Amino acid sequence: MDYSRIESPVSPRPAFDPTPVVTAAVFVLASLLNHNAVLNHFLRFGADSDTLWHTGLFWLGDLRLTNPPSIDNRSYFGTHFTPFLILPGLVSRFLPFDAMEWYALVIGACHGTTAAVLAAAIGALTRRLAIAPWTGAALALLGGLAMTLNAVAAQLARTPHYEVLAPGLILATTLALALERRKLAALAFVVLLSLKQDAGLHAALLLMAFVAATWWTERRLLRAELVFAAAGVAYAVFGFAFAPLFLSYYQGHMVGYFVGDPPFAHWRLDVIATKVDYFAWQSAHVWGPMLASFAYAAVRRDLGAAIGAVAVLPWFVATVCLTNYLTVWALAFHYVYPALIMIGWPAVLGLYRIGPRHLTGATRGLLALQAAVLALAFLPKFGTHLDFYFPRHRSVRYDISREARAIDDVRAFMAALRTHRDELGKLRANVMLISLAPHDFVRGHWIDDIKPGDPVIGAIDTIAFLEGSWGCPTVNGVAQATNLPFAYHVPRTRIVVLTRRRPEQMPNLLALLEPARRTRPAFCSLAELGDR
Repeated sequence: MDYSRIESPVSPRPAFDPTPVVTAAVFVLASLLNHNAVLNHFLRFGADSDTLWHTGLFWLGDLRLTNPPSIDNRSYFGTHFTPFLILPGLVSRFLPFDAMEWYALVIGACHGTTAAVLAAAIGALTRRLAIAPWTGAALALLGGLAMTLNAVAAQLARTPHYEVLAPGLILATTLALALERRKLAALAFVVLLSLKQDAGLHAALLLMAFVAATWWTERRLLRAELVFAAAGVAYAVFGFAFAPLFLSYYQGHMVGYFVGDPPFAHWRLDVIATKVDYFAWQSAHVWGPMLASFAYAAVRRDLGAAIGAVAVLPWFVATVCLTNYLTVWALAFHYVYPALIMIGWPAVLGLYRIGPRHLTGATRGLLALQAAVLALAFLPKFGTHLDFYFPRHRSVRYDISREARAIDDVRAFMAALRTHRDELGKLRANVMLISLAPHDFVRGHWIDDIKPGDPVIGAIDTIAFLEGSWGCPTVNGVAQATNLPFAYHVPRTRIVVLTRRRPEQMPNLLALLEPARRTRPAFCSLAELGDR
């Protein structure tokens, strides 16, 4: 027999999976968009004190996490137990970026990671649902971008905090567990624990709720998830209870938010009712996805679909009802970030069911739920109770604004200020300006700390500030009290200098300044000085 005519069977080529490419594209796009948003936060809207603080930690930080001199000389470990922050601080010493650029890159990458994890989950889910590859890629791309552009993420871009990485790492941990990639899950979980003392607790709430729901519906124990949950609780106990034993300067901010002074005086029904009313009007981007998750679970009788909402509900109830600090209970700044865990949960749940773990439950409808919670996360505020916390999307710029394009002018002035600060005499600056170079100032330079009638006002020679959206009443009050005769600004930027120093006393700085004409009674506002 002539065996040369017998052809070997040819295995079909596996279909191209665009998920890795889409995931990488989402990471790059989300990182870039949020990098731009952070630069605009610095240069257009004005940075807050937390941004100043974290920028000084991320740039030229050390193993002790020593706060920048513009804050104090203590360790950030005294506020939060965050070993993760050591890494960007040390790496920055070997890179050519300045403080603003490095902080924008790191925060952008944090947003990009969270968005990319959801894109990867949606891509993997659509592939297992036998959806056409490029249709699945489009869904993954849209889902990833929605994850970084919704109102929750926009709030975290407007007041950038590293906590935005926590939901991404929690979702990455559960995604890896769903796909039985336990080493990858362990890596994501270890990074998560290093991020903040309560990060593991958020993961534990999700995992314990999921373990309980699976046992209730299937009588199946998810042992790996239970181990991760226990580790998260143990680490949180260490961070809150035992870290103070090793860190004598630990301040316990988070505990103080709940206890208050006098203790628990804010735990009254009338106070709680007022806070819940604010939540109803201000936080539709949180309760909208939450209600959608509960409604889907009720209609489809699918307990698992509600787990994301169940896991974050204790955080929002405790934060809104039981804390005493306005920015916390109003869910301003970064305090809304756990909502992203809930928003990304449906796709991960789908992979638990159609992936190698083969949990019981319908899967195809979860794509619709995923789309719904992403869409509802774009809901705006329904009231104006707290205008101070601004409309979310209207106060975020993802493009390169005019002010961001003038970043080299800002850098040149800040470098000159570092070298020739003595030309300005006794200087006070606002937080928004100090945040541009947090290691070049000390806390005594803060104009924001000055109270009306403070005798230090009479000794001030120069006020330097960035016109933004924070702290203007203090700047205006001090400026009016000092009655400084000369007004300058750095062209194409929002930096303003009011001084009594004559031009011949400041030759080096004057080369970078132009006279500014004040067009309104106020000295500080977003559009106050003419000749721009």
